[in-house]
Amino acid sequence: MHEASIAQSLLDQVEQVMAGPAFEGVTGRLVRVHVRIGRMTAVVPDVLRFMWAAMVDGTAIEGVALEIEEVPIRARCNGCGEEQEFVDIGFVCGRCGSTDVEITSGRELNLVSLEVES
Repeated sequence: MHEASIAQSLLDQVEQVMAGPAFEGVTGRLVRVHVRIGRMTAVVPDVLRFMWAAMVDGTAIEGVALEIEEVPIRARCNGCGEEQEFVDIGFVCGRCGSTDVEITSGRELNLVSLEVES
């Protein structure tokens, strides 16, 4: 279950941001952490939310929500240029049948923003 290590990594990043100059003088309370996760990462959003809640339990950011934006798998065919969305990893162009495709989204795993409430 790699969601545990991802949750820990996100927590570490959030703590770094909060201790850095970007949060200097911020008086509000952190209420939400926004992340963007591509479907190719094989992260299960509900499991990640569960692991996040477990990791922040008992910390200074206990109760902070984890908002996950799921990014679909998209690819562009190098044969005909068609860009399309895929549900799974069977990358065959629906237009020309080529398997020569370039993934354009779906691999993301990014901390996007922290939401503070005053």
